[in-house]
Amino acid sequence: MATRTEQVLSRKASIEAEKVGKTCAHLEKDHTQAPELAFQHARERAAHAAAMSAHAAENLHRKEVQDAAKINATLENLRSRSEHALDVAEHHKAEVSQHAAETAVHPASLEGVVRKEQENELRRMELQEELQRKAEQSERLRRDKLEEVKEKARAFERPFEH
Repeated sequence: MATRTEQVLSRKASIEAEKVGKTCAHLEKDHTQAPELAFQHARERAAHAAAMSAHAAENLHRKEVQDAAKINATLENLRSRSEHALDVAEHHKAEVSQHAAETAVHPASLEGVVRKEQENELRRMELQEELQRKAEQSERLRRDKLEEVKEKARAFERPFEH
């Protein structure tokens, strides 16, 4: 018969053996399930990526539709504005022609405008010539004064040249 210590050690050994067996079984189960779990995880990620891609495609399509609508609205606005501008110009032209016919006066006397521009140009040229003449006169005066000052300086230095 075994002693009490042997019985305790035997019992501990059997408990440890049972724990090791359970751990081995668990590890074996994890080892066999790992590829299956990885495949399932990859499938879930692919499904999520597909859903996100579809969502992004929907967003892009919606944005394209909105942009196209904005462009069409802008084009329509520009077209209507240009048509309105043409209508206003035609109406104004008709009013001016009618006024000219009623009063027998030309809408704008270009001769008067051209004559005034020529007078202004002539006046500008006269002023430019006067400015040029005064600038030349000022330059001559400056040179004369400078020469006079130099002459005085030379005259002052002559006694000290020895």
